[in-house]
Amino acid sequence: LLLFFAAFQVEEIRVWVARVFFVWLSVFNLFVVSVFWSLMVDLYNDEQARRLFGFISAGGSAGAIAGPTLTATLAIPLGPVNLLLISAAFLTGAVLCIRWLLRIAPRREGKPGAALGGSVWDGITELLRSRYLVYIALFVVCMNIVGTFVYFAQAHIVAQSFNDAGERTRFFAMLDLAVNVIAILVQAFGTSRLIRWLGLTAILALMPFTSIVGLAVLGVAPLLSVLAGFQILRRAGEYALMRPAREILFTVVDRNAKYKAKNVIDTVAYRGGDALGGWLYSLLNGVGLGLAETAYVGAGIAIAGFIPALWLGRAQTRQAASEENR
Repeated sequence: LLLFFAAFQVEEIRVWVARVFFVWLSVFNLFVVSVFWSLMVDLYNDEQARRLFGFISAGGSAGAIAGPTLTATLAIPLGPVNLLLISAAFLTGAVLCIRWLLRIAPRREGKPGAALGGSVWDGITELLRSRYLVYIALFVVCMNIVGTFVYFAQAHIVAQSFNDAGERTRFFAMLDLAVNVIAILVQAFGTSRLIRWLGLTAILALMPFTSIVGLAVLGVAPLLSVLAGFQILRRAGEYALMRPAREILFTVVDRNAKYKAKNVIDTVAYRGGDALGGWLYSLLNGVGLGLAETAYVGAGIAIAGFIPALWLGRAQTRQAASEENR
């Protein structure tokens, strides 16, 4: 970040620096979150993860609220480029937190965070050797395809509902605010309790089920109110429930899978689902299907995600119980 800040001071190359920075930031954000959760599933066992991962996720939601607020407040008086110095300070704080955490966290097999060695291809081979990991990847791909379908449906409905760009912006802002507030409240006070009461299987299956019902209703009644309610439920549920539950799945795999196969799933499968969703949606539109028909197709893909969710929840619970009895 400091190097980018210095490069932005050179007027002649600022446009190219901005392009490179955009790509770097997009990759870094995906990479650093994946590595962070790899460390979390390495530090904490199944019981600890069920109790803590919702609260840890609340930190991400708090940042999602504080970051834009801080940016909106300081962008004009400081200038956009100078915000990189503030970002660097926050990132330094995050690194210090991780170093402190590694010193005090409970120890499990091996040394948490230690290098594993091996080949750059190990993540792919680890993934392909395990049916459990393949099912996680399939679940991630299906749910991201569904998310992409909902995104395009949202763009279509919002464009028809608002003629003014300011009104559209206001709608998206209110939607994001509702999602983040609900997510942080559930993460801080409800995620661990819901996982304990309902079980991991039910929590994993809840989001595909919500998508099945939401897309089916959206196909029948493509209204702005239906879209808003569905998006708030789906996105808040994804942040508050599905993401912590998905990370808990990795507490019962070995360290190679946690740091290698998991990163393949978090990057290749995650972004691959986005790309597949965009291509498939364009294809369906190209053959003449409207919003209702594509919503029904999306509901069908959500059903495909519902099946591995049921299998994964049961498999993780069995494996966790087996490890506890050793």
